[in-house]
Amino acid sequence: MSKKIFLFGLPFLVLLAVILLAAANSNKPPIIKNDAGQPLSTPRKDIGQAGSVAIKNFSFQPETLNIKVGDSVVWTNEDNTVHDIVSGIFKSPLIKSGESFTFTFDKAGSYDYACGIHPSMKGRIIVE
Repeated sequence: MSKKIFLFGLPFLVLLAVILLAAANSNKPPIIKNDAGQPLSTPRKDIGQAGSVAIKNFSFQPETLNIKVGDSVVWTNEDNTVHDIVSGIFKSPLIKSGESFTFTFDKAGSYDYACGIHPSMKGRIIVE
């Protein structure tokens, strides 16, 4: 009799453990990754979320963004054409409409960037 209880009870206990583990992990923030699949540095609670720049109407909005060292910036293409972002420290892949590119700034400074396809589109990230 105890062998039957073991055979039928074990799958139930495994399923219960899986459900409990899933519930325990549901409150954890998701791991955000850049386009290369690498985890971004976790946004610090004292400064809020990563900075955001919209690419729309053939411009970067906002044109200048102030962030803290270790913050990430997400550029999201809201235009109907492809763009990219070229800076002295990084170059994005082509960003199609609706797609995003993320970069983490690890050093203080002022970083100018532009769209490599449309050089009149310019922006600046100021990292303090």
